[in-house]
Amino acid sequence: MFLSDLLNYAKEQARIETIDYFDLDPRFRKPHEVSAWQLDRSRRDNSRAYLFATFPARLSNADKEKLVPGNYGRLKISESEIEYTAGQYSPTEIYGALFNYMHQTNFI
Repeated sequence: MFLSDLLNYAKEQARIETIDYFDLDPRFRKPHEVSAWQLDRSRRDNSRAYLFATFPARLSNADKEKLVPGNYGRLKISESEIEYTAGQYSPTEIYGALFNYMHQTNFI
């Protein structure tokens, strides 16, 4: 498995669905629903941007870099599987877990 597989996994985990925030009729969105949705999207996007700004060279070669199996907090990587255990809400946490992996494996 490669770093690109981990990036694809993170992208899947980072999906923020509007149905999780808004009542059934989107015409009547409440201000607290909109602000919660915007806050979570902002957290996710900022974490992703920070990750890509910190490790641009490694991430640009993600399809060539093999993953280092191990336990990286809530992120566990084996030879054939990637597993993330969410603390509160996976979409806002996954890029932080990926940052932790990148930081711990930066000089390997």
